[in-house]
Amino acid sequence: MSKRLDDLLGDSLFQINLVLWMLQPPNGSGVRPLLSQAGYRLRSIEETLPLHPELQTQLQRAGIHAKPNGAPDALINGDESDHVLVECKASMFGARAVEGGNDSNQRQARAFLLQTPTVLQSALGGTHVKDSALVYITKHNPAHPQSEGVTQLGVELRTAKFSTVLCCVLRLIEHNGGIGIAAAKRGEKWPKRVVAATRSKTDKPVIRLIASDEGGNDLRPLYFMPWMPDCDPEPDEYAKKAFTRRVLGAAVTRIGRTSIGEDAVLRYEEILDEVTQGVFGKWKNREGRKRLHDNARKLIIQHVKKTGALSNGSGDGQSIAVKISEEKIKSDLIKAFRESADLKWNDPEEPTLFDKAPGPEDEEQK
Repeated sequence: MSKRLDDLLGDSLFQINLVLWMLQPPNGSGVRPLLSQAGYRLRSIEETLPLHPELQTQLQRAGIHAKPNGAPDALINGDESDHVLVECKASMFGARAVEGGNDSNQRQARAFLLQTPTVLQSALGGTHVKDSALVYITKHNPAHPQSEGVTQLGVELRTAKFSTVLCCVLRLIEHNGGIGIAAAKRGEKWPKRVVAATRSKTDKPVIRLIASDEGGNDLRPLYFMPWMPDCDPEPDEYAKKAFTRRVLGAAVTRIGRTSIGEDAVLRYEEILDEVTQGVFGKWKNREGRKRLHDNARKLIIQHVKKTGALSNGSGDGQSIAVKISEEKIKSDLIKAFRESADLKWNDPEEPTLFDKAPGPEDEEQK
């Protein structure tokens, strides 16, 4: 089901997937590869950036609270020394927590603002960092000064004699039925590479990212990441449907090219890396990786079981070897996987990628 465009712009999962599409080389996807045009590529998703113990001690002495181990949604780099932290938010926040709320956004923002080249280089285990910056991506809200809170936090840190990085807020906005980024306001500073990539169109109020679809189709591009625990407790139906089909399709491809008499070896992480075009391998959130891996395993095992094909799971839960003993077994497997990919996905009887994972005993059929 298509989400309203207004809701989509404030969806953190959509935002991070939009970032990933903007990092892709031009490929006719319908998403302007703005970050790729700016020379950026993806280093990691949710990589923890610990603050050095000495810096934490200095912050404590100054009475300033910062998250000791923040993990931005994405870390991108233009070369080995130019890095940008990217954080997606449904809405921005003030310099102080709202009454009765917690200050997690403020603590996280301070930790990110402190990621100067020296601090970030230490967090990345010695990777050379010459320049660093922080970019928030959020839904445009003209009723509020969206960069004010993080700007004030930067002032707070610098007043206490801590160095901070350049920080800006990129605001997603509906534009002629499509999606764009509101142009920088007077006094706002964007990373130099982004400025260079958009300079020819900065006289316009909006930088278009996705054009409108006259057919009224969902504007969401195919998600690289179907679910991130810090964005949503559970994946939505759009993500489950699209991603499950891709996992089943990758399994079918491997079964189809296996000769009769051989085993079709389905390696779960290899499949996940393929269907995310390499993004899965750069996802550092262990909980998220494990859940996605476990449920890809369950999905494949359940579909193999439908056919009665013999199979053996690896002892470490990383793969399953399906015995292609005859042509009928091969045909039945391909049919089962393909039919499942075409079913209606509101059917509670049909397993999806995100159901409870099976135990090791489910991986073998003798």
